[in-house]
Amino acid sequence: MAPTVLQAQQTGLGLRSADVAAVAQLATDFAHDLAAGDFDRLADFYSPQAVYITEGEPLIDHHIGNAVAKRWRKIVGPSLARIVVHVDDVDVCGDLAYDRVTYTVTVTQRMSGPYAGRETINEIKHTFRSLDILRKEDGVWKYYRVLTNSPLGED
Repeated sequence: MAPTVLQAQQTGLGLRSADVAAVAQLATDFAHDLAAGDFDRLADFYSPQAVYITEGEPLIDHHIGNAVAKRWRKIVGPSLARIVVHVDDVDVCGDLAYDRVTYTVTVTQRMSGPYAGRETINEIKHTFRSLDILRKEDGVWKYYRVLTNSPLGED
């Protein structure tokens, strides 16, 4: 598993309640598991009834955990990745909440050069945003509706 680095920012949210703090922490925990390369664990963050909408890709409304894990494997792969997550906004109303999050993933790929013993380093930075509706299920916040842009192909 490739080593990764995680940086999380939740400044300026004014964490008004335990639920707001818990929702903000969910994005950080998600990024932590992603940084650890634990793609399969990402499924635990989603409601069984979750719907995932990504720019340019088909809607995902079943087996969402597997689909999210596959998507992140495609983005990060076996490379070294640095992940910065910034929770831009959180609001809670009863058992529903929303958050706006910006993720920046910098993937560092090492490639063999044309000369023996030479190695080149290629860094690709993906920045994307997510607008999430979360639902509290059995006392635990889960992603219920996710709308995100696709970083695939960005430089």
